[in-house]
Amino acid sequence: MMSLIIRNLKKVTIAVAFFSLLSSAPVHASVVGDRDSEPIPTVFVHGLKGSAKSTNGMISYFSNRYYGAARVQTINIEPDGELNVQGEYQWIDHPLIQINFVNRNASIPQDNIWLAKALHYIKVEDGVKRFYAVGHSAGCVTLLQTEMLSRKKLPIMEKFVSVAGCYNGLLLENDYPHDVHLNSHYRPNHWYPADSQYPAYKTLVHQAKYFPKDVQVLNIYGDLGDGTNSDGKVTTQSALSLNYILRHQLLKIKNVRFTGPLYKHSGLRKSPAVYQCIGTFLWHQPAENGAIIHPQPEPTSAHN
Repeated sequence: MMSLIIRNLKKVTIAVAFFSLLSSAPVHASVVGDRDSEPIPTVFVHGLKGSAKSTNGMISYFSNRYYGAARVQTINIEPDGELNVQGEYQWIDHPLIQINFVNRNASIPQDNIWLAKALHYIKVEDGVKRFYAVGHSAGCVTLLQTEMLSRKKLPIMEKFVSVAGCYNGLLLENDYPHDVHLNSHYRPNHWYPADSQYPAYKTLVHQAKYFPKDVQVLNIYGDLGDGTNSDGKVTTQSALSLNYILRHQLLKIKNVRFTGPLYKHSGLRKSPAVYQCIGTFLWHQPAENGAIIHPQPEPTSAHN
């Protein structure tokens, strides 16, 4: 009888200790302990002449509509390269980090240096090992080239979302409707040279060997449907030419075209349909939009 009581007391003691441990442990949105459960932040980068307003809309949408997503940090890069960091990195399901260039007119080579500094900061100071990246317009080119040139100093990029990326020219600046055509492998028949703000397409193609082959890529672009084959600033050939730059990726690039007047260059970064498409790609949550998805190869529509 005594031994039975002792055994039962032991069971009660163990149970109490176990539940005490659970109640005293900190509660996080993600379970700590292995690589797969470690939260992966998403970094947002605007383009030339852009600002925080360029990505505020999508960050607010994700924070309000996706469980576990919230802005945890804003990094404003001053014209002298100093980092003005607002907020503290938090261990939640989907941390969102906004990176802004205070000098909105700096060239992409300069933005590359500044972005590398910010990404190195979150690696060293926040302990970020892996990240997802979302860029708009020239911000896409900055993310791409920074990863090519500085990746050994940065967290590991796992997913890259390009929204209205301008990889081979800008409409009415050096690119014009129907001037450049892509073959079945998305190779443009004309490669635009560098200018004062953008790198040459040839440079991006040659530097692509340094871009990690296992990064998953979503390429979103707009077509106004007005005959220009563009979003008003970037032709579809310029956006789709990313496929040729990254033609050696292990996973096929997902090209998503949004068609209609709502999807002009600035409209793409304001569209809930685009946000849902991005959310599905990053976090595997369902998107309810009318996007037309074109997986590689796309020989019939890979032009202009």
